[in-house]
Amino acid sequence: MGHNEAQARYVAAHREEVRARDLARYRAHREERNAAARAKRIADRERYLAHRRTYEAARYGGKENGPRLIRHEEELGLQKRCTRCHEWWPWDEEFFRIAAHAGDVYVSNGRPYVRASNVLRSTCRACDAERRRGWRERLPGSEVAG
Repeated sequence: MGHNEAQARYVAAHREEVRARDLARYRAHREERNAAARAKRIADRERYLAHRRTYEAARYGGKENGPRLIRHEEELGLQKRCTRCHEWWPWDEEFFRIAAHAGDVYVSNGRPYVRASNVLRSTCRACDAERRRGWRERLPGSEVAG
């Protein structure tokens, strides 16, 4: 029995050694594959951004901000562009109405998600008020004060 126990211990130790070696090879291979995929994603993103810059320069005639809706100013912080009046306003709820509240549940691709933060409308409050005022004026039998 002593010989069989020694042999069993040797086989178990060898099996563990092989397993550890294979696991190390697998991890190295996976890290290498992930690094290659990451490098490809970065290269693809850079190629896409270069294309977008060229496209936007051609389409918008080299305008300063093109179609961007968000920018960061050093003194003013994040700003958002109103899609109606095209003015830049601070990106907060004082200037833009909330379109969807944090904590709301929405469905995307058939799966429910909980919204992490408030979503602001694309038009500023002043343009929203102007749009609503025009809508109310067009209603039959309505009179808008002031």
